[in-house]
Amino acid sequence: MFLLSIKRGTVHVFPAPEGIITSEEAEKIFLESVSLKPVYFFPWEEKGMKPGNSPVLSLAFDDNGDAVIDARTGQLVKLGLRAVLQDNQAGSVVPPEHWAASSLAILASSGLLPAEDFDPDGPVSRRDAVRVLLSASDSYYYPHEQDGIKIDFSDIAPDDPDYAMVQSAVRMGVLVDSGHFYPEQPVTREDLAVWLVRALGYNDVADMPVKIELKAADAGLVSEQAFNYVAIACGLGLISVDENDMLRPADQATWAELASLVVKATPRLRAVAR
Repeated sequence: MFLLSIKRGTVHVFPAPEGIITSEEAEKIFLESVSLKPVYFFPWEEKGMKPGNSPVLSLAFDDNGDAVIDARTGQLVKLGLRAVLQDNQAGSVVPPEHWAASSLAILASSGLLPAEDFDPDGPVSRRDAVRVLLSASDSYYYPHEQDGIKIDFSDIAPDDPDYAMVQSAVRMGVLVDSGHFYPEQPVTREDLAVWLVRALGYNDVADMPVKIELKAADAGLVSEQAFNYVAIACGLGLISVDENDMLRPADQATWAELASLVVKATPRLRAVAR
């Protein structure tokens, strides 16, 4: 026995429902394959199909919750693809005593932390920083949606696994498409502030000829072109000075700093995405 379906000129042959596992077996496989974990999510608003701005902490199934069970083989089959997120990176252990542990845990649950030799106080590549920012803004990017968007970065080839991600960042205005992207170089705190402010849509304000006040002992170390961007990020409370009143704009941003910044900025980023 088999079923035929003709849709848009294509004939689909569906296998007969014979020789499949029982519902009890499927339930057992499901319970062995998933687990509950604490996650943050943004509930849909009552009016309109858009996520709200207030995150809610809840218990949810892990990433395998978006899978179905093959009725013949008993294997989990993933449904859909959210291209911003990488597959869950097993091995990303977040030290519970770390000051940014809760923020890092959110990134870990989304598969955004490195799988091996993870150091919360270690540097973040520019590639990874863009991926996290786009994830926080709830941006989806699929290759077919980027058709016609050409990027001129000489160090990001079309066959790069993150080519569509960089295309999306250029389309959103997070990245300025010129010269080199330097994907593997560590991102600086200054660059991170600039990208964040662009993602929030404050470019016009930051590009005003008037200099915005920036209260930091080392404000003079911020580059002229990034000064207002950094000032806006500080004014919004998204980045801050250290105990010595220093911003350290040229320092490499750490995973802990990125996680803390992104978690604080996510409600604003989601509001822009709406």
